[in-house]
Amino acid sequence: MNAWAKQFPEVQFLCVCVIAGGMSLAKEMGAMSKLTHCVNGVVERNEEMPSYGQLGCSGFIVVDAGFKVQAPCTSSFMQVRELAFKHVETVVHAVLNNEAVPSICPGEFAEIVSHHDGKVADSVVCLGREGEMMVVASLRTRAVTKVLPTNLRKVEPDGTESDEDGCSGEGAQGGCGPGGCGPGACGPGGCGPGACSPGGCGPGSCGPGACGPGGCEPGACGPAASGAGACGPGGCGPGPASQSAAPKQVVVPTLGVPEMDAEHQECSAVLDALLMEPTKPRLRAVMRCFEEHFKHEEQLLRETSFGGAADGPFSAQKVHREDHQRILTAIKMQLDSQCPVRAQEVVSAFTEHAEKFDSTYASHLQVH
Repeated sequence: MNAWAKQFPEVQFLCVCVIAGGMSLAKEMGAMSKLTHCVNGVVERNEEMPSYGQLGCSGFIVVDAGFKVQAPCTSSFMQVRELAFKHVETVVHAVLNNEAVPSICPGEFAEIVSHHDGKVADSVVCLGREGEMMVVASLRTRAVTKVLPTNLRKVEPDGTESDEDGCSGEGAQGGCGPGGCGPGACGPGGCGPGACSPGGCGPGSCGPGACGPGGCEPGACGPAASGAGACGPGGCGPGPASQSAAPKQVVVPTLGVPEMDAEHQECSAVLDALLMEPTKPRLRAVMRCFEEHFKHEEQLLRETSFGGAADGPFSAQKVHREDHQRILTAIKMQLDSQCPVRAQEVVSAFTEHAEKFDSTYASHLQVH
């Protein structure tokens, strides 16, 4: 955000702490994020709490010089990672140039619809625009393609058609982040910028269906992507053999909360086993371990009232639960897939969650 403020000096970037009286938290956030070029504020009383909106990791609100809302909720960082930043930049550029905000921005989800019969050909996430064409990545195959905007129908992350007025903010059914082209897929090995490279499921590698129905077959991918054990003989993407080479031990940051640190060690152990043997049975063991850990963690957050109420647009608990669901949904998609297990993506999703989310409750639980 601070980088944006320097890049766009004519734009005011506001970071507002929505915990009433949370001055210390606002100052901590300002220091941690080095918000030297932003307006860093705090809501002082509950009665002054905003009537709508969401936490920053779930999307930004963009208003123009006349205080007209141009984007009530940009893409969620939890779902699309760096594409969420491209969404904000796209809206800001449009507003500064007095242009209409594009109907579909980077990080937003859409369906490719046939003009002939109106049938949905694929579900995609928008990566950007090249001339008159939209660049999109399939949520099913990871294949990147270009389509005309008139062939796209915007949908919300939960799969419902967009009403062009806000965003759902619920869990990522068909989302995008670490873990493939589904929830959590725009991270390592996913479908974000730089992820669809030769050897992955992008241009010059896999064709449509390569890692989905009708894919994972010999010859399903192009020459740049073929490799033993990758989505089947001659298929695409890293296979078990490449993932199991010299696996590293999974390290999760210590929180100083004995119960959680012990469970994180249990999670690390099953992830180590998955790296050693990236198979569906090992992945199911990871799923069971994560489900138990997430359930207990969410219970502790409720009992200690971390981040305010358990629900609501500004609930830290709600955002935390949604990231748990994103990770579990990504694992389930792998379990349901015919492609080999992508162990490193599961590891990355968990360690990133521990660093970005679990670290925020450490000091809170230490005193409760």
